[in-house]
Amino acid sequence: MSKPRTFIEASANGTTGTIRIVDRISEYSQSSSSTIKTIVDEYLKTGVTDVEVYINSAGGNCFEATEMCNDLKRLSKVTIKIGSVAASAATYFMTQFPSVAFPNSQIMIHRPKLGTYGDIITIKADLKLLENTTDDYKTAYATKMNKTVEQVEEFFAQGDYWMTANEAKAQGLLDTI
Repeated sequence: MSKPRTFIEASANGTTGTIRIVDRISEYSQSSSSTIKTIVDEYLKTGVTDVEVYINSAGGNCFEATEMCNDLKRLSKVTIKIGSVAASAATYFMTQFPSVAFPNSQIMIHRPKLGTYGDIITIKADLKLLENTTDDYKTAYATKMNKTVEQVEEFFAQGDYWMTANEAKAQGLLDTI
């Protein structure tokens, strides 16, 4: 059996564009903020303003997901379409733009995670970074879901919080099925 293909690809038809992200979000793969920046730059040069971003991703790097969203905000209209799964950092897109999913899509949120190493000073600094990132994600989920940050913290307290598309819609994270 061959290894599944992972990628970001983009196409355009007039002023409408499509971006497909089928990969873990990482600065070490094609599914990175630098790839999205290149695509958005090209869209802006060619007059593409209305973009659907298809995401089928188990998540990945929170900073890359955040920067990808920052770049996508340069476009006039962005809609997120969830494939089979949007987990972890991939759900951040849902907090920033209108989203649609299939009835069988699976969505998972949890606290951001961080790998670190170093001396005590470095680890304390990285802990502050993780606290800041967690606050950003918690606030983004709370705003999108029309919940308090304390309610989002209750989801986080359960570890990986998986939702069907119907459950994500009922919680306010997903706009349309």
